[in-house]
Amino acid sequence: MLDQFNIFEALGVVRHELRHSEFLAFLLRPQASHGLGDAFAKSLVRLCFTKAQRLDPASKPKYLHMKDYEQLEFSQASVLREWANIDILFLDKQNKLVMIIENKIDTIEHSDQLREYLQIIESHPTYKSWIVIPLYLTPHGALPTDARYLAVGYAEICDILDGLLREPSLALSTEVQLTLQAYTRMVRRYIVGNSEIERLAREIYIRHKRALDLLYRDRPDYRQIVNERLTKCITAQKDPGLVLDDLDQTYIRFAVKNWDDAPRLKTGTNWTTSHRVLLFVATNSIESLTMELFIGSGDESVRQHLKEDVARKHPHLFNAPRIVPPAWIRLYSKPLLTADDYATDDVGDLGTKLEGRWADFAGGDLQQIAHIIETASWLWEPMAEVDPHT
Repeated sequence: MLDQFNIFEALGVVRHELRHSEFLAFLLRPQASHGLGDAFAKSLVRLCFTKAQRLDPASKPKYLHMKDYEQLEFSQASVLREWANIDILFLDKQNKLVMIIENKIDTIEHSDQLREYLQIIESHPTYKSWIVIPLYLTPHGALPTDARYLAVGYAEICDILDGLLREPSLALSTEVQLTLQAYTRMVRRYIVGNSEIERLAREIYIRHKRALDLLYRDRPDYRQIVNERLTKCITAQKDPGLVLDDLDQTYIRFAVKNWDDAPRLKTGTNWTTSHRVLLFVATNSIESLTMELFIGSGDESVRQHLKEDVARKHPHLFNAPRIVPPAWIRLYSKPLLTADDYATDDVGDLGTKLEGRWADFAGGDLQQIAHIIETASWLWEPMAEVDPHT
């Protein structure tokens, strides 16, 4: 079962949130080449209204009181991705209906984003009088913090696609059928859990517990290997010179040594013991290694000045500006290792790949970021003499 070919697994999109959003947005577009027309959109809207019927009438949002939703058709609808940071925005002018889809797989909602997305739509000159359906999509239908959103699980998406595959009136091509089957199989296996595979795994473990425990104990610890190799790369870096900050198995934090001479960059609070406010953070996950640059909690004038005066003036380099809870601002993000890199039996090969990617990062983006920070003269001036708004 695990060895069955699956194009989504081959492309490395199993738990890639953005790729799932792209695929679902594609299925929602009535004019796209999938041949579904507006059938997927209709089914999703029907699911939302069905869920709404179970809500307490006193708390049911006004947009879910529609009675004739079954008659809606969306042949002229459009779909936007990442408009105002909304993962998927489904718009239908004919019915004056907008559906917000916030998609989460391995992340959680943050910074009151659900409320903000609704506020953006409800205050927009075009959409404020439309029917608004906010949908919170997670692997197991987790409840959103904003009660106006409907919780939908990926298993329900799979059920919708299964139903469309059985619908004879759609006459889907063989390619589309195989693609939808591959997608639902991948989602059930890796995101919502495949009960048959789980049953077989438990059975095999019970039968061979001693051998499997021994194999598990002596398996290569890729996270430890990556941690040690990356730490070595950081401490050996000469231009610019780097210094390690607080670190553990998952997060390896470091900064440029020269930044410690800037008073404003030592105004951090409630983050690391060094009080550095600007730090590179390498997140060492089970099958990925991502390099990011964060502004931590600390003096708010310094934080905002770094964001406005430094990051916004160099958008080509600071490519991932986003507020991350509880109080960090991410300026930069770059993958160093992906799941494909971990699909190797050669531990040395993984280390070689890491060193090569580090060399590219250190000789490119790291050099540029260090130069930009070091030429921001206000960072080195006494704090009382600088107005961050000038």
